[in-house]
Amino acid sequence: MARPSGATGGVTLGNLARIGAGPVSIVNATPATLMVWRAQLARLKGGAADAARIACVGDSKTAGAGAGTGSQRMDGAFPKAWPTQLAGMFVGDGFVVRDSWFGTAGMQSMAAIAAYDPRRSGFTGWGGGEVSLGGPTLATNGTNTGAFQPSRPVDRASVFVRISSGGGVLRISKGAESFTINTAGTEGFTRSEIVFATKSADPIQYGWASGGYVSVAGTVAWDSALPGIEVANTSIYGTTSVVQSATAKPASPLAALGTYQPHLTFVKLGTNDINTGVTLPQWEANLRAIVATARTTGSVVLVWPSIGGVSPAYGADDVRRRWQATALRIALTTQSMFLDEEALLGGRSGAQASGALPDGVHTAAWAQLLEAATQYRVIGW
Repeated sequence: MARPSGATGGVTLGNLARIGAGPVSIVNATPATLMVWRAQLARLKGGAADAARIACVGDSKTAGAGAGTGSQRMDGAFPKAWPTQLAGMFVGDGFVVRDSWFGTAGMQSMAAIAAYDPRRSGFTGWGGGEVSLGGPTLATNGTNTGAFQPSRPVDRASVFVRISSGGGVLRISKGAESFTINTAGTEGFTRSEIVFATKSADPIQYGWASGGYVSVAGTVAWDSALPGIEVANTSIYGTTSVVQSATAKPASPLAALGTYQPHLTFVKLGTNDINTGVTLPQWEANLRAIVATARTTGSVVLVWPSIGGVSPAYGADDVRRRWQATALRIALTTQSMFLDEEALLGGRSGAQASGALPDGVHTAAWAQLLEAATQYRVIGW
C-alpha cells in the first residue's frame, strides 16, 4: 500500500507503540455491505464506468483539523486530512483521483479557506451562502473572481450550484474559454457539466456575470481520457448531525448528498453533538437519515470519533460508551460498516499519551494516516 503524497509524520512503529492498542478493523465489512462500492470500483477498473464517488460526511475531525496549524489547526490541513490521505492510497494503486472541493469547510473568511486549501484563491468579497455540501456555498453578486487550481491538465468540470428564484448567471472560464450557468429558477441543486475544448492545467475561474447572487457549492475537475475516483470531503468545522442531516431545501447537506449519489459514504459525527447538547435519540435519528440516503446509491461506513483529555470533556466515559454502542447498532441494523476510531487510537488515554490528539480533540496527521490506512485495507482494491 503506497504512502499518499502530502502525508506527514507517518504511521511509525514509535507512534503505534505509544498507542498501545491491538489491531482494529472495520466491523461488518462483508460482501453484502461492500457490494455496491466493490461493484463500482470493478466497473471503473474494467473501463465500464467513468467514475466512482466517495463522500466523507463529518465535522472538523474529517475536515482535517489537527493536521494543520493556526488557531483552528486548519491551516494547510486539507492535503493531510484522512480523506485526502485515503485518496492518495488509491493513487498509489494506480487509480486516478479527480481534483475537487466542496463548500467552505466551516471557515469564516476567504483567507482562512485559502490557508486551509491552497488550491483556491481570490473570491474577494464572496460570502457564505446556503449551507450545502461542505458548509456554506461561495456566493456573490460582485465582480471579483475566484479560482481553483487543478493538479493536472483537465478538460472536464462538474460545477455544483444552488438554483434559486433570485439567482444570477455564473461565469466559468479556463484559459480562453468561457461558459455561463443560469442559476435562476425553481429552488434546486444541480451538477452542471462543463466540457472544455482545450486540455490544460490553467486554473478554473468563477465569476458573476449578471442578475442576482450566484452560489457555488463545489467543483470536480478531471481529464476526460482518465476514468477516476472522486473523493468529496463534505465536512464542516464545528457542525453536528442536525446540520448534516438537513433536507429543508434541495441544496441542504443531506438533500445535496442524495443528488451527488456517492458509491461509498463515510459518516463521522458525534463530537459536537455531545458537546452542544444534541440528545442521543436525536443523533441516532439524524444518523439513520444520513445512512438511509447514502445507502440508496452505495455502501456506508459509520465512524465513531475519538476524543482525548480527561472525562467528562466531550462526554463522560459512560455517556460516550452509550453513543458508541448506538453507532454500532445503527451500522449493524442498516447493513453498514463500522470503525471505532477511539479504539483505533488506544482509547482516551492512549490517544492522549501517543500525541494522536494534540489538543485532545483533533487528530495529528500521522493518526489521520492510520485511520485512512485502516479504511483502505477494507475498501481499497
